[in-house]
Amino acid sequence: MLLPAFVASASPVMVQDIRHHTNSIQITTYSNVDASDTSEVAVFCKIRYRRNKVHMAAMQKPSVQTSALDEVDADPSLLFPFLCDQETRNLIQRSRVLFLMRGLPGSGKSTIVKAICSAYHSSVVCSADDYFFQNGVYKFDAAGLGSAHEACQQKAKDACSAGEPVVIVDNTNVRRWEMKFYLSLASHMDYVVVPVQPKTAWRWNPEELAIRNKHGVDVETLKRKVNQFDDVIPVYYAWFIPQSSSKQLTCIAQCLLEECVQKFPRFSERLLTQLNISSPEQQQLQELFSDESAFTRLFKQYYTSGNKSGSMVHCTAKFCGGGRAVGAKAYHASPRVQSSVGQCFLLQIHSICFSPRTVGARVLLTDQQLPLFDKPEEKDWDGAQCYSPASSGAGASRAPAKRKSSSPPSDKRAKKKTARSTREENGEAAASVSWSSAPVTTEMRPTRTKPLAKKYGRSAHITIGCAQGVQNRETNFDVLRLCDMEAGAPATDADFVPVRGGEARYFGDGVCCVYFHPPLYVRTLYSGFY
Repeated sequence: MLLPAFVASASPVMVQDIRHHTNSIQITTYSNVDASDTSEVAVFCKIRYRRNKVHMAAMQKPSVQTSALDEVDADPSLLFPFLCDQETRNLIQRSRVLFLMRGLPGSGKSTIVKAICSAYHSSVVCSADDYFFQNGVYKFDAAGLGSAHEACQQKAKDACSAGEPVVIVDNTNVRRWEMKFYLSLASHMDYVVVPVQPKTAWRWNPEELAIRNKHGVDVETLKRKVNQFDDVIPVYYAWFIPQSSSKQLTCIAQCLLEECVQKFPRFSERLLTQLNISSPEQQQLQELFSDESAFTRLFKQYYTSGNKSGSMVHCTAKFCGGGRAVGAKAYHASPRVQSSVGQCFLLQIHSICFSPRTVGARVLLTDQQLPLFDKPEEKDWDGAQCYSPASSGAGASRAPAKRKSSSPPSDKRAKKKTARSTREENGEAAASVSWSSAPVTTEMRPTRTKPLAKKYGRSAHITIGCAQGVQNRETNFDVLRLCDMEAGAPATDADFVPVRGGEARYFGDGVCCVYFHPPLYVRTLYSGFY
């Protein structure tokens, strides 16, 4: 669930539920909630307004139930974030996660599966081995292997169709093709795939595996499987946002876009022109946008989902292309990456950018998250050389051109710093999660340009929607272009208009940005998309 910024404080406990009602987003507040209820909001927040200032209080996080972690503490081979980290466990229990076990017989998969089931009591375990158990006795028959995997796939499909929070596929999955059905299933059902391989010292030792496995697999077969084991690199690594939060974020974007097209006539004219809506029809703009259902249809007509296969959106950390992208193999093999797979991260959303091509929620990465972020597009970006208004149609790409400027990087940073300093003096604002119509006072205005203080990582974003024919990756360039606009176009308070949640600015050429105050926070699960 999307969370507002918070500071440590005490009761009363109150839970926010962002709901979409007719033409507005409202906060429904529930009092006297049981603090032991570990809902999707791990920290319960209270929001109240006093003299146009936002005062926030949050209760302490639910205490970790150490008894459930005793088994993990006793076995270093079980040190996975989805077992050890309580925040991660809380998120997974209210998400959709498919644990895809990978490992040779005897390598320790069963121990991990047992620990996952202990941590997530409603887990559904799908294993081809189950087909060969008769009255509790394992009787393998090679002739029934096909039927065994069909039964396993059907059980996984039924569990995902039912929306079970945790599904475990407990097979060896030595080759990539063996994983194909489950990867496709997860994609279509909005499940985050978390591949899990044992960490035991003997996991690649055929002789030791032959002794430890319970199914009588011989050394020669194990040697062959060790050599055949595929290192499966995803299409991309990302911070995945649970389905419910993804829908909320899309809902917020729709409502803010509605306000922006009403308050910036040039912005609305640009979008309608892009939709090939005639001038006479544009004259009926107010009437069109006063009907929420009509506007929602228009939004869906113009912007398709940021996730082509479902409703779950994400913030890309690294595009790997299955290992073909530059630096993908090194990134995939990084201990930091491997230790972060299946871990909960709290992302801060500081603004939403609208353009004729994309809708992107801009993310401010922390020092812990930034090392996981690898975008060559940002490193090569030169806003002055890669874009012109003539190429700003919905299908036009703004991929960065080769750098032509010979000015030293230090000079450019100095210019950006000067632009930021000028804009900071103007007292710029972000958005309030209360979606209140109350004005944002000068004292409530943090620096809108804060994300630019990060030399790297400023293009981090969540693609919420794309115009027809536009690829998700184009949001990278729209966000980078907006960063250049912010740095190069200092503004006064007159350039901003209040919207629900904060203030918006229209930069021209169909680019509009809404700044949140306080920023939104969303819990995500870091993993790969295959």
